[in-house]
Amino acid sequence: MLSLYNGASYKQIGSRTVLYLDGDRSYAETPAIPIQKISFSLLCWVKVLSLPNKSVLNLYSDWSAPHQFRLGIIYGSLCVDLRRTTHSDAHMNLVYFCNG
Repeated sequence: MLSLYNGASYKQIGSRTVLYLDGDRSYAETPAIPIQKISFSLLCWVKVLSLPNKSVLNLYSDWSAPHQFRLGIIYGSLCVDLRRTTHSDAHMNLVYFCNG
């Protein structure tokens, strides 16, 4: 179940119920999953009505150590960023991919 904040809501679009984020400060939070211990897949469908005046817009992310990932729009491109914390506590990019 999602927790909704700052105006995030569900809307009915045709026969589908969708999560609506107003692009200002709204967001939704999912329950934590132990990504260090399991394999998982992430599937989402995103319809961007307009890009906000931000250089980085996270769509789904987890920045808890030691593993981090981000799916987002960075400077107008859809990007995936996978990181892990090394023994020296510095971040090492494993994958950084942008489309667009």
